[in-house]
Amino acid sequence: MNKYLFFVLIIFFSNSAFSLVNYSKKSSAIRSNQGVVKTQNLISSRRSHPSVFFDVGKETVSNRSLSEKFDLYKLHLGSFVIPGIGLYFKTEFGKEQSQDTSLSLGNSEIISIIDWMGSHKDGARLSVIAGAIFSGGDDGIGHDRNDQVLGLMTSKSFGRLVSTASFSHYFLGKTDQTSLEAMNKVGLKFNYIFQANIKMGMDINFYNTTGLIKSGEEFSFVEYSPSMSVGLSSFTNLKIGAKYSSRKADVSSLSSFSQWDLGSCVGNSIYASLGFSI
Repeated sequence: MNKYLFFVLIIFFSNSAFSLVNYSKKSSAIRSNQGVVKTQNLISSRRSHPSVFFDVGKETVSNRSLSEKFDLYKLHLGSFVIPGIGLYFKTEFGKEQSQDTSLSLGNSEIISIIDWMGSHKDGARLSVIAGAIFSGGDDGIGHDRNDQVLGLMTSKSFGRLVSTASFSHYFLGKTDQTSLEAMNKVGLKFNYIFQANIKMGMDINFYNTTGLIKSGEEFSFVEYSPSMSVGLSSFTNLKIGAKYSSRKADVSSLSSFSQWDLGSCVGNSIYASLGFSI
């Protein structure tokens, strides 16, 4: 995991070097940068426009070796409490498709993202991630722990391309049902804005865990998630995507798995969500 942290620190300390140097004449620079300025203005206006947003979505995880599918229904709610502080809530419900049962509650989480003072210079951004993940209960599809998360996130705009890197460390709570002992995550995200209402994205997440499947056993994998977002109106957004991982965990059944934020390690998935902002 040290190599992942080292990679994020390189990105973090290189923020000031991310600005591209233009050695052409001033008139040429003005013409060539018109598209970049327009795109950056678009990104800034979209960030500051809605103060409350939420989305509902469905994700289906498929495991071919088990011939099983698991449906997850997710609700996200977010708000900018004050300028520079975002608060995000997420919860989920789910069940195995082959089981004739009602939906069960998964884990819920509250995450705050706090911008570092003065971190928006030259389109760069540095934020602190802090939050909590709550138990899904004894009869839910999620785990029974109450966890905390702390990390850093940095982002930079390169014209139409927005790149983000983050590192998160999870402080795991007490459990009677799971064997997970440690978890860290390094995330890379790339979004390219083709038009004002069309955006393509790629999320790459590096997970390092201990005890995810077997107690004391280290299990690491990389999750890839391509996606496309389409703005249906000024306040409505449709997002579709998929998730798959570099390594699959050996589980007896999908219903026995409880760490659904790491669901790609037990099966590939497709998802769709509809978002609204006000």
